Amino acid sequence: MLASPLESVDETGPTVILKNGQRMEANVVVGADGIRSRTRKAVIKNREIEATDSTNCAYRATVPASVMISDPAIAHLMSDINANCWIGHGRHIMAYPIRNGQLYNLVLSHPGKATIGKWNEPGNLDEMKANYSHFDPTIKRVLENVTGCLKWKLADLPPLPKWVSDSGRVVLIGDAAHATVPYLAQGAATAIEDGAALAECLDRAQSANDIPTLLRAFQTIRKPRCEAIQKGARANGDIWHMSDGPEQKQRDRDMKQTMEGRPDIPGGTKNPNQWSDKEFQPWLFGYDAVEAVSARVSHYRQCEQKLIDGQTNRFLDNLFAQSPMAEKERPAQTGIAYQKVAV
Repeated sequence: MLASPLESVDETGPTVILKNGQRMEANVVVGADGIRSRTRKAVIKNREIEATDSTNCAYRATVPASVMISDPAIAHLMSDINANCWIGHGRHIMAYPIRNGQLYNLVLSHPGKATIGKWNEPGNLDEMKANYSHFDPTIKRVLENVTGCLKWKLADLPPLPKWVSDSGRVVLIGDAAHATVPYLAQGAATAIEDGAALAECLDRAQSANDIPTLLRAFQTIRKPRCEAIQKGARANGDIWHMSDGPEQKQRDRDMKQTMEGRPDIPGGTKNPNQWSDKEFQPWLFGYDAVEAVSARVSHYRQCEQKLIDGQTNRFLDNLFAQSPMAEKERPAQTGIAYQKVAV
């Protein structure tokens, strides 16, 4: 249903109440309604969950490919297979081609204020360019070709105590459950993972009576990973936005040495740029949400007779009472730095 704003959710039905007074009942309600979720109040009743305000906001802008290609100083960026990131004190620029090479996309984080959850708020073009006046000449040349920009506030959520209501019939996913700052670029990715994992869990229901246990299973599987990504994204922002000084110089040296394949880095071979770290990168980008669920329920189909015998909830509760994240699946660290990302 379009143009049907949500007023509230009653988890006992569960029932969705629209602003026009219409009530709709279902077997399960999925709250995918963003960082300012109304559905969240049906899951966490005893306190208001406020978004954690970031000190930064971000501009978004694009430059047409024809403009980029016509300038020899920046034309190479349109054929670069990497996403490029320029980092500095308190701010950075992430840039890459989009729409099959029709546009060059720019996301520019900087200290400032914008409205949380508001999309397409106009940005001040002169202010945007001034924020990066001391940056690399190449990216400054790109910014000279920007004719308009939008901005939005950066914020995340604290780890929630739970994603599933007491009734087991309402579940939160995406930003409603684990909104994150964008410094690992995983907000949309984790929401898509949620959708796939939730579908895999619910596909195993034999009746509506299985839904509460399966939603708790979904939470058990997904919550630790998403919270690790939230934490890593915040840490990444700290690494990118270091002020000039000894720590910044050490970060730069470590990033350079690991990118060059140097095995003699003091303290080991960990890359402070976790996008390129041999342990963190596969954990972040190699995740298979379908497999993550299937691995936990591999014996489910073999035990269908237990469902027929009326042991559904006991069987599923035992199945999902394992540690939600095997030690080998955990990222080795959360300190991150970034230069180029092959895509």
